[in-house]
Amino acid sequence: SNSVLEYNSADYGGAILGAEGTNSLNNTILRGNTATIIGGGAFYRAATVDFSDVLIKNNDSIAYGGGLGLSSATITGANSVVVDSNTATEWGGGVIAFDDGGISGFTVSNNYAQYGGGVFVFDGIDFTIDASSIDSNEATDAGGGLTTSIGNTIVNSTTITNNFTSSGSASGWGGGVYVSNTDLSITGSTLDTNSADYGAGIFVYGDLNVTPKTVALDQSSASNNSATATGGGAYVTGAITFDLVTADISSNIATNAAGFFLELGAEVTATSSTVNNNSASVGGGAILSDSAISSSSGLTFDGNSATSYAGGLYLIDASSASGVTVSNN
Repeated sequence: SNSVLEYNSADYGGAILGAEGTNSLNNTILRGNTATIIGGGAFYRAATVDFSDVLIKNNDSIAYGGGLGLSSATITGANSVVVDSNTATEWGGGVIAFDDGGISGFTVSNNYAQYGGGVFVFDGIDFTIDASSIDSNEATDAGGGLTTSIGNTIVNSTTITNNFTSSGSASGWGGGVYVSNTDLSITGSTLDTNSADYGAGIFVYGDLNVTPKTVALDQSSASNNSATATGGGAYVTGAITFDLVTADISSNIATNAAGFFLELGAEVTATSSTVNNNSASVGGGAILSDSAISSSSGLTFDGNSATSYAGGLYLIDASSASGVTVSNN
């Protein structure tokens, strides 16, 4: 506690490697440290960690977790934890998680990586992000704010804002969130002012050869996001159900499908949700390609615009939509 740990280096945990016990950090700064493998600032493995008034800043990892690496680590008492301006060459500029667990009360900002500029959740785990802010992070390829893959991730009461994939990237998927073959629940949260080539708010990929996954926006919004190509609010492809529950997808912009884009069998189910005031060249509200919308009790497309055609909803390649209201587009 009451310490500054700076300019250290190691393979695992540039400043701190905490393993198999109870650890605490109080009023502590981890700054300018380097890891060659995991956790530029710190790496916790099979540990319980209590954080209070912690700043993890300007650390880097040559591989994973520029700021913080977690493996079977339980984070408790996270009060005023800031993970800022860290860099990982590959995954998780701010935080990377390899095993079940979660973070709460974190501010993850201005971090940089190839995948998961802010946070990277590794394959096949259950992970929760609660009451946190993921802001202004950058990924060169995918998931400016968050990348999650092949598991179950829960995001509660969290803002994911101002994140982006690098301009001119060969991929540029998911400015706010990139999801691959993962069940993801986003509740009471905001995806706002993120940018990417494809899926500025969220990009969701589902492999057609595996069990379909569900990505839910529940009492959440995807707004003011900007895609240079397709899917301002969301881009959903493959074996995915995109479940909208009292969700709002609004004021996004894109060249194609400013609200959302569905393809390759992706399906939207919706309850009391809106797709409003989005703007594109083609498909202001949404574009569906070999996909479907089934609204159980209300999906409204209103006030969307396209400079070329399909201001509200554009259906191609045997797509269908039922139970929707399309007006004033």
